[in-house]
Amino acid sequence: MMIPCAAVVAVAMAASGPISLFTAGKYSDALREGKAAVEHEPSSAAAHYQYGVVLRNVYRRAEAVRELERARQLAPADRAIAVELGWALAELGELDRARAIAAELATPPTSRPGWRARYGSAPGRRRAFPPAVRPPSSRR
Repeated sequence: MMIPCAAVVAVAMAASGPISLFTAGKYSDALREGKAAVEHEPSSAAAHYQYGVVLRNVYRRAEAVRELERARQLAPADRAIAVELGWALAELGELDRARAIAAELATPPTSRPGWRARYGSAPGRRRAFPPAVRPPSSRR
């Protein structure tokens, strides 16, 4: 069973969600819609993600970080949330935390703890990723 990441759900919701309102220039409506979505569905990573994106784009970065961190707690494997959180942290001036997220994103999934136990290894292959995808420290 494949579970869509928050970004995919956000794109599906975008026709009537906070991001589409923001894109249309309806900033206060986007903020209101995002807040309502989070209050209505507090366990939805997509709702927190969308609200965080809108908050970040209206320069309410501290609030954006809070929403994106909540989205990341709900969907820890979602790389789109991690990217957005990294940008928000960098814009807020928390460069060490932003760099930590960037380093995590640069790590191939096969080298993360528990990955092989969960998904197995690629039979007959020495390396799971081509050299261009691996982080610089693991290139040969």
